[in-house]
Amino acid sequence: MVMEETANYAVAERSEGSLLKSLTFAIAMSFHSILEGFALGVQDTPARIVTLFISLILHKGIEAFSVGLQISKGNSDKIKQVIATILVYALMTPIGSGLGTLLQNTFLYLCA
Repeated sequence: MVMEETANYAVAERSEGSLLKSLTFAIAMSFHSILEGFALGVQDTPARIVTLFISLILHKGIEAFSVGLQISKGNSDKIKQVIATILVYALMTPIGSGLGTLLQNTFLYLCA
């Protein structure tokens, strides 16, 4: 009986640690994604925008696979948390791009 309780505690502790590691990884990658989007948003020529956009698409495919794998790897029983985390992560690059575009336009307006 004591051994079973100890085993259950160890599994619960490992699960909480796994969720914390996954969320920490997702937060770090979300910050990374905001910066990527920001870099895209501040580009000033169509050629640079297209070049960076293509690079981001290739990079994000591999990155998103890694994030999805890390988040789902030990948290498959917490499907709502996994989906919410992936959705938040997916929105970070467009948010960063919007912020970059806003900053670029504000800068151009103030300098004009």
